Order: sequence, then C-alpha cells, then structure tokens
Amino acid sequence: PADKSRAWKQWTPNDWKPPKKLQFSALLIPTMDSCRAEYLMTIMANHEPTRTPPAFKSCMMVGAPGTAKTSTALMYTSQFSADVMLSKRLNLSSATTPLGFQRNVEAEVERKTGKTFCPPGGKKLTFFVDDASMPIVNKWGDQITNELF
Repeated sequence: PADKSRAWKQWTPNDWKPPKKLQFSALLIPTMDSCRAEYLMTIMANHEPTRTPPAFKSCMMVGAPGTAKTSTALMYTSQFSADVMLSKRLNLSSATTPLGFQRNVEAEVERKTGKTFCPPGGKKLTFFVDDASMPIVNKWGDQITNELF
C-alpha cells in the first residue's frame, strides 16, 4: 500500500566534467545503462558479508559484446579511495589456467594465519575478472578456471 504512493525517480548520470589532463583513449563517460549497472553494483557492495551461510559481495555483469561491461566496471572501481579500497583487474583468456588464476589472486593478498588471506594494509580489495567466458572448455564441457570463483 505505502509503496504504491512513492514517486518514481528518473536515473540520470551525474554531471560529467572532463579531466584536466585529457587523454582521449582513456575517457570513461557515464551513460544511462552504465549508471544503472553502477547503481546495482553499489547496492550489492554495501551489503554486509555473512559467514553462515557464506555470502560475500559478488556480482556478475552479463551482456553482449560491446555493451560497455568493462568500461562500467572500470568507472565503478575508479571511484574507490586508494587509502581504503584496492582494486585488481584480472583478464582471462583461453591460455588462463587455474594455477595462473590462483597465483594472480594470491599475489594481491597476504597470508595472516593458517588459511586466512586478506588485502595488505588492512584495506578492502575488489577483484574485477574480465572475460570470464574465455578460459578453455575441457572435453567434459567444464571451464575449470572458473570453478575457482
């Protein structure tokens, strides 16, 4: 009942200002679709993780090639303050092996005790895994690299 009386709010990108040092090939200009995706990622990132059952802050953006999934994720991670949040981009390919993927992840974290790993300096860390559909499919139809997610 109360929900029906709420007014709709139109999503619009924030006012975009070009950077002082303009590098055309690195420009990320927000669009309506990227703002929607960024909004949803922010909602998911703000949920507190739980241990029982394990629920962490994971999300997957899907879409056809050329729909700005990578650009949207890069715009999202560029908002982080380096003092609080680190971000790491991992590009998968047909040559990516499970061991290579694991080594890339472990290179960004430090071991605390036993099997406990965390980002360095007590910061938070966001991994952006790009092209998750690229690792090779074995003869059983599995992408074993993706099983580590």
